[in-house]
Amino acid sequence: EQVLQVCNFGKVVMPKTRQQKETLLKEFDETLAQAKGVVFVNYQGLKVSEMETLRDQAMDQSMTMRITKNTVLRLAAGKHGLALNAELLAQPLAMITSTTDEVAPAKVTKLFAKEHEAMSVAGGIVANRFLTPAEMNTLADLPSQDQLRAQLVSVIASPLIGLVRTLQAPLAGIVNVLNQYQQKRAS
Repeated sequence: EQVLQVCNFGKVVMPKTRQQKETLLKEFDETLAQAKGVVFVNYQGLKVSEMETLRDQAMDQSMTMRITKNTVLRLAAGKHGLALNAELLAQPLAMITSTTDEVAPAKVTKLFAKEHEAMSVAGGIVANRFLTPAEMNTLADLPSQDQLRAQLVSVIASPLIGLVRTLQAPLAGIVNVLNQYQQKRAS
């Protein structure tokens, strides 16, 4: 006979079957394999509407957010050679992932945490390496890839613009001399 569990909202929840757990493990494994950046947040104390706001902000930047089942997360991380500490897995976690940008999840969560003190960053994964909350905070302060590319282009373009102006100066001088000569001749 199966024992029914009652969650905080008063709904009756059936325990997951082994097949459901294996499917969930496969989903987490695929998520970690495809993600360039992952942030784990402790959402305890957030209202449902605040969680929905965080999810919407993540989705606006092509990221996903899901509540984790910590045992399944530990197993999926183990498949990728990551050992998540017991302290991390002892709290309710949500996982925000990006398949395109390593820094974006850290930026979104840092900005959201400034406005919602109940949420805290519990850590993250970047380049198949677990990062502490302090390291994730530092990562969030870095410029985005687009900003770095723009800075690189401006650094490369600056000397070229100076070279073009230097090469154009003698030509402009010759044109000015010819224009003055033409005006003098016409008068």
